[in-house]
Amino acid sequence: MTATTITQTTGYDYRATVIQDIEDWISENHANYDSMDAMREACEPIVTGLDTGSYVYSNWQARDYIARSGFIFGGDWEEFLLWTATMNLDIAEIISDPTDMDTIIRLFHFDEWCWDEASTGIEDMD
Repeated sequence: MTATTITQTTGYDYRATVIQDIEDWISENHANYDSMDAMREACEPIVTGLDTGSYVYSNWQARDYIARSGFIFGGDWEEFLLWTATMNLDIAEIISDPTDMDTIIRLFHFDEWCWDEASTGIEDMD
């Protein structure tokens, strides 16, 4: 008889990670921007991976984050599909590349909630 070891893995929380990345970025860069709009525009590509084409640079890591998050068919899945349609993104194309999927999930969270939540209480400097 073969013994099987079951290990519990922790989930990956895209929303919490994106919020933390935004907060970190703001704390490092807020003084460089006069307006929240300019700050958001500069922050978005960096914390989502759009600036370089990937947040993680690893298909394995992207697959792991997506799997541990439970994102696909999870709580935000239907909203995500609607969002991709409004952005004219092809879900079949996105889902075929884990690093693209990971980046687009981060962008979805950034656009839908995270920027507003992470930047609450910060005012324009002008």
